[in-house]
Order: sequence, then structure tokens, then C-alpha cells
Amino acid sequence: MTGFKSAALTAMPAGVDTTPVQPPGMGNLTLLIGWVAWGVCIAAVLGFLGGLVYLIFCALRGDEIQGVKPCIVCLVVAVVAGSAGTFISALS
Repeated sequence: MTGFKSAALTAMPAGVDTTPVQPPGMGNLTLLIGWVAWGVCIAAVLGFLGGLVYLIFCALRGDEIQGVKPCIVCLVVAVVAGSAGTFISALS
């Protein structure tokens, strides 16, 4: 993808400015995306803590494997949410 991106940028004429500019009126959308990102991170942390509590109860009953699943799901969500900015910047 980097080869395509660099080839496309070298094909531009010399006087064209390729720096991205935020369209007018998009400040509120950016603010909303920021709040949603924080909400997802907080939900992942709370879900992980809840999964740990569930893991403790499952361990007391003897079926630990059932308690591991929510912890793994929350960790995957946290990794995807944390790297979403990297994914978006790699695509643009």
C-alpha cells in the first residue's frame, strides 16, 4: 500500500497541496468520535474487570474455561479500539 501511495503522490503536479484539511462544520463530528472512542475504551476496561469477576466465580465452580472467554473478548476489543487510529491513518 505504501508503494501505491508514494506512486500516487509523485504523480501529482508540483504546485498541488496534498495536506488534508478538515471540512467546515466537522468539529462536532470529531468531538463525537473522540467521546465514542473513550466510551469504547472505558467499556472494554469495565468488561474486562467484569470478566475477571466472572472468572473467579467460574473457578469456584470448576469450569474456568467459561470465565476465560469474556476476558479474551474484552482484550481483543481493547486492542482493536486502541489500534483503530493506526488503521485509519494507514488507509489515508
